[in-house]
Amino acid sequence: MSGADEPGLSLVRGVTPIRARKIITERVSGMSDGRLYQLKLIARKYIKPDEIESTDEEAQGEGMAVGYPTDDLNDGFYKANSTCDERTVFFEIAGGAVVRTLPNERRTLQELKRA
Repeated sequence: MSGADEPGLSLVRGVTPIRARKIITERVSGMSDGRLYQLKLIARKYIKPDEIESTDEEAQGEGMAVGYPTDDLNDGFYKANSTCDERTVFFEIAGGAVVRTLPNERRTLQELKRA
């Protein structure tokens, strides 16, 4: 994933790098709450999710597209809930760009311990 060319990530019905500097999730009743969380390590054992407030919401199909500008996000690890197949996606932000996605919470915990 190239942070410079595609600094954002769309999690609407898939996991797609995008040129826009934002994370886009989708809120659909009974399917996804569209929330974004910054993940912090507690006692080197547990992940504590801190919810990030959305700044951009727009009706889209049967749900609501929810946007989070990457420039407003601190460097670190995040998880987002959306309508993509994975339902929850883990990723890293550095310098206002998504630099990589991670396969699961366990791998994210390992990376948090290394940071």
